[in-house]
Formats: sequence, C-alpha cells, structure tokens
Amino acid sequence: MGSSRTRNLRRVPDTETRMVFRTIHGYRRAFRIAGEGPVLLLIHGIGDNSSTWQEVIPHLARRYTVIAPDLLGHGRSDKPRSDYSVAGYANGVRDLLSVLGIER
Repeated sequence: MGSSRTRNLRRVPDTETRMVFRTIHGYRRAFRIAGEGPVLLLIHGIGDNSSTWQEVIPHLARRYTVIAPDLLGHGRSDKPRSDYSVAGYANGVRDLLSVLGIER
C-alpha cells in the first residue's frame, strides 16, 4: 500500500537566509530568518541547532517569514549556566519573538 516517495526540492540560493543575533536578558541569541508573509517558527530538537532547517527554509520563505532560532545553549547562541527546561526554552522563544515585534 505504501510506496515510498522522495521529494526532490529545487535548490534555492542559501543567500536568502540570514543568521541574525539579538541580546535578550543578557544572552546572545542566534536565529536564521528569511522570507516575507505570515511568521512560521521552526524549532530544532535538543542537541541540534537551526542548521537542521537549512534545506527547507528557502522553500518555506517563498510564502512565510521563517524564523529558526538556535535555542539557548545550542548552535551559535550563548551557552550559559541557565534554565534548560522545556518551559525555559518556551520563554526564551517568546522573548525573542517579542523583541522582534511578533505578536502571533
């Protein structure tokens, strides 16, 4: 019943995605941003970073403003002794969106 189909995505130039930094509560936060339109937030898994989304961001950026942060302690964001709980990450993402002026 299930034939495995692989999607071949057309290559879009990587130059459309920018790595940006903001200091929030004294810590540098890194995030990738691209595109225009409604905001689409991509969150990586624990032990990973925003580069996991590099291949799909340009495609999604055709219709959305795509934001893919490096969670605190990951990627190019600061790695302080801090709260690394799920609630802590959620608060950090909320604060990043607030700094960027994104309400929804």
